[in-house]
Amino acid sequence: RMTAPRHASIRASAALLQEASVLTHGAWQVVSGVACLGDDASPTCDPAQVIQSAVALAAPYFAARASVEIVPARLPLARVTPAALAEAVVVFLTRTAQRFADRASPGRVAVSAAAGNGVVEVEVRALTAHDHAAGREHDEVIAEAFHRLLSERVGGSVEVVRDVGGATRFRLTVPVA
Repeated sequence: RMTAPRHASIRASAALLQEASVLTHGAWQVVSGVACLGDDASPTCDPAQVIQSAVALAAPYFAARASVEIVPARLPLARVTPAALAEAVVVFLTRTAQRFADRASPGRVAVSAAAGNGVVEVEVRALTAHDHAAGREHDEVIAEAFHRLLSERVGGSVEVVRDVGGATRFRLTVPVA
């Protein structure tokens, strides 16, 4: 009967412990992210966390249409409820991904955020131009609905911007907390 050296089992145990730690931390981030998405009582949120959680939840549903890239940024707290920001990000992602429904290969969508001049700006944009003229009116209606909501609640704004190549950008701006 042969036995493995004792130090191998210690290494294996340490590796399993490390893996369990990483998985637990990842699970905690997902659970806390999901919990924050329904929070409509907190007057402020961490926009980076809300964006990451919203993308993690929504992206699998339209993966056949578009891949989503998050452009990371360090952001201050924003004066908007996590639920309102999450809803806007999910709706803008879904709307942007719909542009790629009739393509043979998935399109690309990016979500980015930046802070400056007392505001946090979140942008959802198609990285590959594929715009239908019929969809432009819907984009404007969606942007206007969120603009009214955010301007009344926190003094924020939403606008739709079109690049020279025809790619659509939803731009949401909220004050820094």
